[in-house]
Amino acid sequence: MTETRQIVVPGEVVGSADTFQPGQNTYQQGSDIRALRLGVKSVRGDRVNVISLSGRYEAGRGDMVIGTV
Repeated sequence: MTETRQIVVPGEVVGSADTFQPGQNTYQQGSDIRALRLGVKSVRGDRVNVISLSGRYEAGRGDMVIGTV
């Protein structure tokens, strides 16, 4: 099964609050879940996220980060 990538703009509806929970870079407005940033829509389980195409990387719990301190 191939997952299609959907580019979304801020304010665009990315899902319904009846079906999904708002995730990273999204917010709930009434019964709609909307994108907070320009990015790619990603659905994992019952969460809908937007993977940002601009700005700095924001690490999340469980992410592996490689770097020099």
